[in-house]
Amino acid sequence: MKKKVIIAVVVIIAVAAIVFALGRNKEEKPDDNRVSIGEIIETTTKKNAKEEKTTEKVTEKETEKKKKDPNKIVEFEIPLLFVEPEYQNNLKKFQKENGYESAVYTRDKKCVKIRLKALSYDIYLTKIGIQTIKAICETFESKDYPYVKNLGDYENNFSFVTLLVDSSKYLKADNKDDLFTHVSNCCAYYLLQDNEGPDKYTIDIRDEKTGNKLETRQFNKKDFIK
Repeated sequence: MKKKVIIAVVVIIAVAAIVFALGRNKEEKPDDNRVSIGEIIETTTKKNAKEEKTTEKVTEKETEKKKKDPNKIVEFEIPLLFVEPEYQNNLKKFQKENGYESAVYTRDKKCVKIRLKALSYDIYLTKIGIQTIKAICETFESKDYPYVKNLGDYENNFSFVTLLVDSSKYLKADNKDDLFTHVSNCCAYYLLQDNEGPDKYTIDIRDEKTGNKLETRQFNKKDFIK
């Protein structure tokens, strides 16, 4: 019995010695492929810093391109159609109340030529954009167009606008032309004052539920100046 106990103790000691030796060996020869968390963080930090510097350079270049002289004068024309009757015979009042640098009739008196400082022009376009959205959204509350349900996708410069409708009611409506005229006028109101905007713009009619296109019409803002 004592002999068996001695043998068991010897075996346990031997196994423990082997395990200890292997563990020490592993500590002395670390895996060359292993990367510490610290190294990962350091590498990531360096990479992010490099990317941030690159982004900053690109942003600086883009900003330089977009910089405008705030005192540069911008000119654009508004058809007389879009000038309220009370101002048509009093352009000085029109100029003063809207903060324009100047406002004069064109030679043919079909339009009013307006001059604004660049900084004021940007603010002006934002204001006109808000007015345009409100005007388009009036169709949703109008009793004349009960089939119009919502405004879909649209470009910020209103060169493309989508109206979502109840298709069953829209297809039966007899005043589609009036709807297009109204929305077209709203878009033109903005585009005619946006010097960088395109001449042509598109109005899409789609089903509110399915998104299927029902009708598309294209317009030209220059038609308002003829």
